[in-house]
Amino acid sequence: MGIRFDNDGSDVSRNFGFQGVWPRHKNNKIENNILIPNFEDIECYYPMSKISIVNDFKQLKDGDESLILEFTNLYGSLGFSYYAEIGDRVGGDPIWWIIAHAKAVQTCMEIQKVIEENNEGLMKDLVKSMTFSLTAKEFHKSMAYLGEMQSPNLDAVISKKCYSILEGADKRMKVILVPDISDRDLLLTIQMDFLNSNIQNIKREFILERIDPKDESNTNNKIHSYFDFKALLDVIYWKLADKIDGGVIKRCAAEGCGGIFIQTDKRMIYCPPLSGHKESSCAARERMRKARLADKTEEKD
Repeated sequence: MGIRFDNDGSDVSRNFGFQGVWPRHKNNKIENNILIPNFEDIECYYPMSKISIVNDFKQLKDGDESLILEFTNLYGSLGFSYYAEIGDRVGGDPIWWIIAHAKAVQTCMEIQKVIEENNEGLMKDLVKSMTFSLTAKEFHKSMAYLGEMQSPNLDAVISKKCYSILEGADKRMKVILVPDISDRDLLLTIQMDFLNSNIQNIKREFILERIDPKDESNTNNKIHSYFDFKALLDVIYWKLADKIDGGVIKRCAAEGCGGIFIQTDKRMIYCPPLSGHKESSCAARERMRKARLADKTEEKD
């Protein structure tokens, strides 16, 4: 088993206040609905330096296994075993768990965009659509909860304008009733809890820094603080939270799409492709549509 280190993103990562690395594996496989990492070939890299990781991750929401494998080749597994109790570990990341978190990330981005647009009709539509797009099981498991539990149907929770969240990992559920809450505040509360529940494993810690390794007197050594994460999932939600604060979530300009994405370049106007691909399906479809329109215009002339 060989372990290599990719140091390219170390400076970028430290600029974000992080110095942790994460392993990525090639030739992973999916068996019995579990993503199994290949530990024969490991490369450690700085995930905080990857600007497209959130956009790439949300594309896994439909459970396309080829995309899941491509994502994990680029970034590694999400790290289910770092969150689960010993008895719940399954030797990899369950596919349902990957999908649930990808849906949660997509939901947070959708909420942010309709809030920024301040469109009450879109807010109401989003609340209604969530009733069907997130089942109660997915909803709770998205919030970093890993065990089975009995919970009220999310349809009823949303329609009755009440909201339920988990209280710790001891299978107790705390239900907060919110009378007469607006659609806007309901969406913001859901977004807030998705984010808060999934960045709680990131902590600040101090390390000893040797300023000059050749200085035997060690007179210039000092301690310095960095943020540390438990697993890759923490990184994804942390970067998502940064983008939500930064207001760079955009709606795709392709006709008939309406999808949302994190704009990492001001020139980006369409849903981006998975990292490593040259053009997204939205950009290609729009280019072809405009070409057809130009052809028709020339025919009329």
